[in-house]
Amino acid sequence: MTLGQRVFLILVIVLFFTTAVAFAISRAIFLPQFDRLDHDYLHHRIERVLAALAAEQNRISASTADWAYWSETYEFVQGSYPEYVNENLSLETFQGLQLNLMLFYDAQGRLAFARAVDLTSLTESPITPSLAEQIGSVRYRLSPSDPLSEVQGIVLTEAGAILVSARYVLHSDRSGPSGGVYIAGRWLDATEWDRIAAWSGQNFNVWTLRDNLPAEVSQILTGVKDTSQPHVHLAPSPAPLVPPAELWAYLPLNDLWGEPALVLKIVHPRDVYLQGVTSLRTLGFLLLILEILLGGVILVYLQTRYGRRLNRLMNDVEAMRREGDLNRRLEVTGSDELATLASTINNLAKDLAVAQFSLQESNRSLQQSLAITQTSLERLNVLRRIDQTIASDIRLRDKLVTILNLIRDALHVDGVALLPRPHGSLALPAPVLSEGFPLPHVPWLYHLPSAWLEATITQRRVQVIQSEDLLSLSHLADLNPHWLALAPLQARDHDYGMMLVLVSRQDKSPEPDDEWCIFLEALALQTAIALENAQLLLTTEALNAELKAAIEATLLGWSRALELRDRETQGHSERVVRLSLALGRRLGLQGQALDDLRYGALLHDIGKIGIPDSILLKPGPLTPEEWAIMRQHPQTAYDLLKDIPFLRRAVEILYAHHERWDGSGYPRGLKGEEIPLGARIFAVVDVWDALTSERPYRPAWSPQQARAYLQEQAGVLFDPQVVAVFLSLLDEELPPEEKPTVITSA
Repeated sequence: MTLGQRVFLILVIVLFFTTAVAFAISRAIFLPQFDRLDHDYLHHRIERVLAALAAEQNRISASTADWAYWSETYEFVQGSYPEYVNENLSLETFQGLQLNLMLFYDAQGRLAFARAVDLTSLTESPITPSLAEQIGSVRYRLSPSDPLSEVQGIVLTEAGAILVSARYVLHSDRSGPSGGVYIAGRWLDATEWDRIAAWSGQNFNVWTLRDNLPAEVSQILTGVKDTSQPHVHLAPSPAPLVPPAELWAYLPLNDLWGEPALVLKIVHPRDVYLQGVTSLRTLGFLLLILEILLGGVILVYLQTRYGRRLNRLMNDVEAMRREGDLNRRLEVTGSDELATLASTINNLAKDLAVAQFSLQESNRSLQQSLAITQTSLERLNVLRRIDQTIASDIRLRDKLVTILNLIRDALHVDGVALLPRPHGSLALPAPVLSEGFPLPHVPWLYHLPSAWLEATITQRRVQVIQSEDLLSLSHLADLNPHWLALAPLQARDHDYGMMLVLVSRQDKSPEPDDEWCIFLEALALQTAIALENAQLLLTTEALNAELKAAIEATLLGWSRALELRDRETQGHSERVVRLSLALGRRLGLQGQALDDLRYGALLHDIGKIGIPDSILLKPGPLTPEEWAIMRQHPQTAYDLLKDIPFLRRAVEILYAHHERWDGSGYPRGLKGEEIPLGARIFAVVDVWDALTSERPYRPAWSPQQARAYLQEQAGVLFDPQVVAVFLSLLDEELPPEEKPTVITSA
């Protein structure tokens, strides 16, 4: 998008935004005022209708006051003036009074006379007893204590709504007592409503609660608490974004008992509001036209004043970019921002020309630095690979061969050799280890001039011997040595010998400068570290082997010492150790787990050192008290050995070897797989050896008897899986004459 397009877009957005804001502000200020005026007009219409209805009610009330406070009416309801009806209650009287109904009650509340007249046809209308009762019930609302009281309002009957007024009948001077009640009424029919509409100058719709009310009217009456106030609603909108054209007011009218009886609907056209909306739309359109004209003028001015100069400036800059000529200069005219921009671009082009030259120089330096960095990274990678080789678990000789090949490739030399010290070491016992040297020349590498070797050792730095000094090495003449270098193999003040590298090719041979020599020293140091690690590992392994042998000799000594005390178990420990280890291997034990099983088997009866000889060596059966002492030997063994770190896991075996699969063992009553696997293995082997060994109190069992016992107790005293594997092991290890014989019947 060009700058002109951006300016045009921004200008359009600003103009439309200001127009919208102005229109919104005008709408927010004026439309509520127009709406309030329409509501005021509607309430004025309602007041006029109510005033006309009140005037009709007052007219009827005035009529009842004339007739109720008349001595002749008093005499009539008392029954002493029968000519009253013919003289005063003719059809013309009803027409003149504009009344549809008159009811007269005597002092006892009995209906003395009732007449209803249709004023349109001037004929008498029938009055049903229920209709008379509904209208006459208003007399009960007269105050008994006030003879001048009046009741007036609307009564909703089965024949429709009627406007009534009721008074006590008194003498003309309004003296009492009351002679009865006089009720007069006017039907609120279509004719009456037309009269009220004509008086008020308003049109409206009216419904009684006995009518089939429209849904909107029913909704107004539902849940309405205050039925004396009008409920104003907007008419439905004729179309989206078009305001409703009318206001509707629903006015509930209560009867004499305060219950809704009628509903008036008064419609008010929203002429003021709609005219306001139209005026605002016209205002918005005029504002939009004005903004468009103003925007056009601004665009023309900007294009004339700045657009052409800006385009020329852009074209000149593009030509400068396309041609790559930083010495080209832009035309500077005027003293405004565009002129400042052109001057700035000229200065920038000048600075860029200087920077371009500097960048070219820097680029050359960077290429050199990158080459050095690449070499450094390659050397670091070689050192990392040597570290990985040192940390690997391959054989030492393979490690050294791998390291020599890495060094040979990294240094770009033809041969690499390790020359150990004459006395040798565990890590580098071979006389010479080399890569890249033909085999016949390898022994001669050990006969280099002693001056070279001593200088390398004493100075502890790389010694480079050039071609003229190599002429004395006739045994290496056919290798055409160009130069060789010696580096000490020293780590932590330990001297492992020297590293020798040889270059025989003349072309593309590495230059043994200071940087190359430092790298060779680093490689020699890494190789020395590998030798030192190997030396430490071999020494540690030897010490571990000696320590393990000493531990096992000690444990075996403990076991034999116990057998010397308990003569009847002599040879028992060796047998159970052998069978336990064989069974453990069958069940998947290996490594440290087998060692723990061996230690546990050797020391399983070490707790018997706490058993008195009178019990341990007793030839006959033990008493219950003696058995209780005898069963303490697993706990004694555990307490004796639990604090020895390397026996911590083996102690669990000797602690639990008398536990039983069903939980009947001792000392803790462990059950099932709660018993350690080593203890479950040893328990089977221990019982087998005890049953098949001669004891003073019983002869040895045969292998068949012992097998049968183990099979019988599998799942009771012993782990059934361990028993099954043990019996299969016995099938392989027992001699044929001791294996069980299977007898089949014919």
